[in-house]
Amino acid sequence: MAIQVNGTEVISNSRALNNIASVDATTVASLGAAGVGGGKNNSLVVLQDVSGTLTIPIAGDVVFIAVGGGGGGAAISWPNNVVASTGTNTYSASGGAGGGTAIKKLTGVSAGSTYSCTIGAGGTRPSGIYTRYNGSTKSGSGGAGGQTTISGTGISLTANGGGGGNFNASGNSSSGAGGTASGGDSNFWKRLFNF
Repeated sequence: MAIQVNGTEVISNSRALNNIASVDATTVASLGAAGVGGGKNNSLVVLQDVSGTLTIPIAGDVVFIAVGGGGGGAAISWPNNVVASTGTNTYSASGGAGGGTAIKKLTGVSAGSTYSCTIGAGGTRPSGIYTRYNGSTKSGSGGAGGQTTISGTGISLTANGGGGGNFNASGNSSSGAGGTASGGDSNFWKRLFNF
C-alpha cells in the first residue's frame, strides 16, 4: 500500500521514495504513523546539497555526512584527430580524485537546532579544451574539488576536495590525491585511479 502525505505519494507500493525533496516534521510524523521508522528515539540522516543554514526539523539523533567536491579530470585535444603521440613522447591525462568524507552522529539533538554548511563544488575542467580542435594541440590538468564543511554545536566537519587529474607530456599520468577529511567519527578518502 502506497503511503501519501497531504495527497502526494511519498512511498510507492514497491517501497521506492517519491516526491521527497526534503523530510519535514509533517512527513516524518506521517511515516511514523504508517509504521515506517518513527518511534520515540528518532534518527535522521541530514542531506544538504546547497551552502547555507541547516535547521533540524525534529528532535532525535542526527547523522551528518560531509563529502568534498571531486577533482576535475585532465584533458587532451588533438588537432585533426592525430594520434596522441609525438616522437618519443606519449601524452596522457588522468581523471580527478574523489573528495574526502567525514561522518558524525550527534545524539539528542533538539528540534530547531541550526548548523552552518558550505558545500564544495566539483573541480573545473582545463580551460581552452574542445571536443575537436583544428589548431594546435590543447591540454591541461583539472582543478581540485572544493572543501565541504559543517559546523555548529557539537560538530565541526571538514571534507577536502579531491585533487584534479594530471596531464603528462612524457609518459603516464596519475590522478590527484584523494581529499582528506577531519572532525568525524569516521574520516576517509580514496584515490580512484593511479596509472
